[in-house]
Amino acid sequence: MFGGTVNIEGIGNHTNSQSRGIIVSGDESKDGAGLGGINIEGGVININTVGKAMSAKWSVSTDSETAETTDDPNPVVTISGGDINITTTGAVIDDDKDQHDVTYYDEDGILVTETESASPEGIEGKMGLVISGGNNSKIVQNHTKRHNTLKNQGFYMLQK
Repeated sequence: MFGGTVNIEGIGNHTNSQSRGIIVSGDESKDGAGLGGINIEGGVININTVGKAMSAKWSVSTDSETAETTDDPNPVVTISGGDINITTTGAVIDDDKDQHDVTYYDEDGILVTETESASPEGIEGKMGLVISGGNNSKIVQNHTKRHNTLKNQGFYMLQK
């Protein structure tokens, strides 16, 4: 994102995939190699969600289908400018504790049943989170950010 304003209200009635913000999955393929990240250089992003607010979510450990790494996405969130305001309100629900299923219609109108889960991170980059500028205000109920690497240079965070 290089400019403009994005407002996201992901405040559905339950967790899982319905109540999230900006989610990039990535694609393990020749065409998807090196992609699958989020780059914010300017603009205004306002996100209010139950679950994840922003995630480059492709994971080597759980999403990789081949041993080859040259076709892997690069799930890194890079923020070098802009104003980002994030509020996540969900509680962590691990699918290995007190399991129960939820049923809902997905974005394609297909009825889906799955084990309920919630991981309400503010900003998640499975392979990294690089912050070198911008203004950020976060009020996050549980997780603030999940990342493998963090470079924090002049980036302000507010945690509840």
